[in-house]
Amino acid sequence: APTSKASMPTKNQFYDDLQRALDSVPSTDIQIVLGDFNARVGMSTDNEDDQWAGVRGKFGLGTCNPAGDRLLMWCATNQLSVANTWFQKPEYKRGTWMHPATKQYHLIDMIMMRQSQRQYCLDVAVVRGANCFTDHH
Repeated sequence: APTSKASMPTKNQFYDDLQRALDSVPSTDIQIVLGDFNARVGMSTDNEDDQWAGVRGKFGLGTCNPAGDRLLMWCATNQLSVANTWFQKPEYKRGTWMHPATKQYHLIDMIMMRQSQRQYCLDVAVVRGANCFTDHH
């Protein structure tokens, strides 16, 4: 996904392309969307006013940023939920990228599924040591 420094037309094109890809998946198929979304979705609260209840769980990391708001809105529109936030894990098993200066973990790589198919996902955790060129875990 485009970073926060990308132009709005670039960001809009990304979500338009993503929507076209999502729309091409038959409604009877199990749908999983995953990737580096450069977005922070935060975590749900027990507050009844949480507008993202059902879209994100209680076990995200940190707070939501503008890219996270946009991703959550896209998920809500498409009845998707961020699976990374469903399971209680130590921070290092939830963080997909570590800031090089602060050494703080961030969850910016997402796994999303249809809310109606949530029962098919039994666990999500970061597994370190990918054998490829990346700064993500």
